[in-house]
Amino acid sequence: MKKTVFNYTIVLLMTGAAFIGCQSASQKEQNASDQVIVAKENLESVENQTQTDAIQLAESEEWQAFKIASLEKIQNNEKVMADLRKKIKSSGKKADAAYDKKISELEVKNNNLKSRMTTYESDQTDWILFKTEFNKDMEGLGTALKEFVK
Repeated sequence: MKKTVFNYTIVLLMTGAAFIGCQSASQKEQNASDQVIVAKENLESVENQTQTDAIQLAESEEWQAFKIASLEKIQNNEKVMADLRKKIKSSGKKADAAYDKKISELEVKNNNLKSRMTTYESDQTDWILFKTEFNKDMEGLGTALKEFVK
């Protein structure tokens, strides 16, 4: 009889422990919803990182193409200005000093564009803003050169 009571006591304790250790349906639901929220946050984080990486890669490729095209324009501007200086020196007119001064100003602008290109390459700040401003300044210089040649 002692053995039977002992066995029933052990079974009762184990059953009680099992019920105490089990979670209620509302607790299981809460844990599941918490896990879903964490999974969504992780997914959003991964998606944001993927988008950032894709943007950086696209900007890098776009930057390389932009840099090559811009440096070609800058070199062309330098050639045009060198040709203008030669023409001015060979003409021997009184207005040559004023023209020479304007060409010097255009050379300074061209050199500033070249240095901005180098500075951006090391800084890599806001790409869209840089590109917009640089193109605007490059077009302004090109327009000034065209007007000067006329």
